Amino acid sequence: MKTITIVIGNSDDRLSQKEWNSFVAAVDMVVHEWAWIVHFFGAPPSTGPWQNAAWVVELAEVNADKLRWRLHQIVPRFRQDSIAWIVGETELLLAGELSEKLDEQLAAPTVLRQRPQRPLPWQSEEKAA
Repeated sequence: MKTITIVIGNSDDRLSQKEWNSFVAAVDMVVHEWAWIVHFFGAPPSTGPWQNAAWVVELAEVNADKLRWRLHQIVPRFRQDSIAWIVGETELLLAGELSEKLDEQLAAPTVLRQRPQRPLPWQSEEKAA
C-alpha cells in the first residue's frame, strides 16, 4: 500500500466558484474510484482568500498509476497547470518500541532560542532600551 497526498488549488482565481466546485468534485470522484481508503479530505473555509483542497489516501501499488493517469486527464480539463502528487513514506509508531537513540534525544534538555527584542514602531529606541 502507498500513502499519497493529492493537492489542488485555485489561488490564481483562474476558475470561477462554480468551476472550482466542479474541479474539486471531479478530483474527489476519481480519488474515491481508485483509493482503497481516503484518510482525509480538507479545504480552507470558503470565505478565505485561498482556494485549495487536499486528500490523503491509501491505495494499492497497482492502482497508483491508474489514479495518477486519471488525475493527469483532469488537469487540462479545468485549465490547471498541475495537481500535486506527494508520495509519503508511512512509518508506524508502535507503543513501547522507541529506539535507544530516540530515548537519548528525548532525554536531552531542550534549549529554546529567544528572539531579540525589537522596539515596536511607535516606541523610540531610548524607551525600548
